[in-house]
Amino acid sequence: MSRYNSWQNNSLKSHVDVMAEADLRADRGVFFRSITETLNHILWADLLWVARFYGGADSGFEAKDHTAVTSTKEEWDRLRSVTDRRIIEWADQLKPVDLAQTVSWYSASKDRDISKSLSMCVVHFFNHQTHHRGQVHAMLTGMGRKTMDTDLVFMPDD
Repeated sequence: MSRYNSWQNNSLKSHVDVMAEADLRADRGVFFRSITETLNHILWADLLWVARFYGGADSGFEAKDHTAVTSTKEEWDRLRSVTDRRIIEWADQLKPVDLAQTVSWYSASKDRDISKSLSMCVVHFFNHQTHHRGQVHAMLTGMGRKTMDTDLVFMPDD
């Protein structure tokens, strides 16, 4: 799933790189309004979860800034690439026995401490990315853009 995540983010980058900032920031009537805000939300959550998985306290970005992690498409591209590499490195060292561990954190949105199995958190982590990338995919296709395949079974072999 870490490689799928990177593959799909690279697909989105191919669109982001050639789009005007105004098109990326246009309110498209979706949950996080724009492509930029949705991509920033995904990145924010990924950074948050990577910090939790590596044992860090937080991602360095406050929850209120979840749709404004980066201010330009170049900055998003750079931080997205760095984060995807960290996700792959983390996943590559993960062992099945590790999934039985517990991850604990304070949730500002729920205003309480939470503890869940790492296995549940990993499933949530990758599902969250896929869910919101689907929203970006819908915005791109709604603009008439031709997108790449998103089917996991068609992911290129390493």
